[in-house]
Amino acid sequence: MSKKKPATRRRQAKQRSFQVRYPHYVACRPEEIVRELGAQRASELEPIYEAPLQRADLELEKLLRAGQFTVVDSAHPAGRTWTMDEYLAAWNEELAQDARRNHEEPDVMDAAELIEIIHRNHFEGSVRLTGDLALHWP
Repeated sequence: MSKKKPATRRRQAKQRSFQVRYPHYVACRPEEIVRELGAQRASELEPIYEAPLQRADLELEKLLRAGQFTVVDSAHPAGRTWTMDEYLAAWNEELAQDARRNHEEPDVMDAAELIEIIHRNHFEGSVRLTGDLALHWP
């Protein structure tokens, strides 16, 4: 019994730490999601997340649709603010470089496809949305 208490405390401390860094990762009422995104978009996102949408999922969608967002990654550890057009152009350039290296025909992605990829990465945990609404790629 004494081993459970420290383990429980560690788990609770870890959850609190996560909640401080990522406060949007909480449940969100379905009616709020429909009100914010519309029934059509909510139904498109639900299969990606395979669960009821969280506040973070809703905020990520709103952020991406707003047209300007900050990304923190290895190339920009202090963060860089992008427009969707700039981010899409950079993403497509990276795809083109990969295709040239592999002597393949480059794929060109549109904004809707990029938004879906970001949501899929968010679902998988590759992207986190922090309290300041910045996207963090590992």
